[in-house]
Amino acid sequence: MRWRDVGEKVWMSRPLTAARRGTLRAGTRALTTTYSLYKVHPATWRFTATHYQPWMGDFARLHAWMTCQLGSLHVPAYRQHLAEHDWRFRWWDLTNYPPTDKSGYVQRYDEAARTRAGRLELRGTLVDESSGSSGTPFNWVRGRDELADIHRNVAGFTALMMRDEERLFVLNAYSMGAWATGTNTGIAMAKIAMVKNTGPDLDKIVDTLRHFGPGFTYLVAAYPPSSRTCATGSTPRAGTGRPGGCTAWSAGRA
Repeated sequence: MRWRDVGEKVWMSRPLTAARRGTLRAGTRALTTTYSLYKVHPATWRFTATHYQPWMGDFARLHAWMTCQLGSLHVPAYRQHLAEHDWRFRWWDLTNYPPTDKSGYVQRYDEAARTRAGRLELRGTLVDESSGSSGTPFNWVRGRDELADIHRNVAGFTALMMRDEERLFVLNAYSMGAWATGTNTGIAMAKIAMVKNTGPDLDKIVDTLRHFGPGFTYLVAAYPPSSRTCATGSTPRAGTGRPGGCTAWSAGRA
């Protein structure tokens, strides 16, 4: 038996469980704190995105490995998922963890089983509903930390794409119901721009463009069908210098 195999067997032994968990928690916390520095401000997000180095990918893989290992210890559904795939602990090997998907993981285990210690953290948690484009709509439970990450990443990316625009006005034309994108886009964009949540209402969008006039760079965020409708309905006014001018469109899903 190789020394590596002996080390893995000792590390996974029952007497060292508490030490293993403590070490992983401390290591993951330190890595997470360091890894999160790029999200402190949209400017730091923009800097790291435009100054990528290969070591950053290695660092991210290490962080992902430690997160998976913590999940194997604390998340009931993930622990069961690993057991059914005959998983064995390996040092630093991210590919050793079998992937999860909707049919084999999300649909099989309830929300509580897929969370830390099998308990939902209620305060600060939002439940989003997918559009159902792949079939039945799914409920996605997002805790406060995940939501904060989403908002910072969306704000950072938008700040990078629109970095030369000082007077950015975002018209959030995503649906504002139970779907994930609308609410999160509004919160994220408010970190870097002035925002109006119009929803996919063409009349409201055009009225806003007319009211505030050409003194802004307008970014309309919408799903592709809505963005096509908006573009078709307002193109005659775009770029003319008259109220209603729109210089940027965004179509996608957060």
